[in-house]
Amino acid sequence: MNWFWYDLGNFALGLLWLVLWLGVAYLTGKIADGKGRAPGKWFVFGLIFPVIALVIVAIVDDYVSPKTRYGNPDGLPYEPDYTDPPVDPPPSENGRAS
Repeated sequence: MNWFWYDLGNFALGLLWLVLWLGVAYLTGKIADGKGRAPGKWFVFGLIFPVIALVIVAIVDDYVSPKTRYGNPDGLPYEPDYTDPPVDPPPSENGRAS
């Protein structure tokens, strides 16, 4: 009967390790989501390198797109330029678009 408690203890420790491992990966994804980064990628990164990913995602800054960060050279907010009309493709020899 002693072997039963030994196996049950090993199972419980393994289950605890699995829950902690998945919990750290989940926490990594949630922190990344809060910082505007891709939570799925960070979750996978947290599965592969749990503690390292958690430390890295805690250190990195919030995501700011380059257009928002740098804007236009004049210091104005970025706005797309729609002044140029779209270019039509050249016609093919038989008159149909290729």
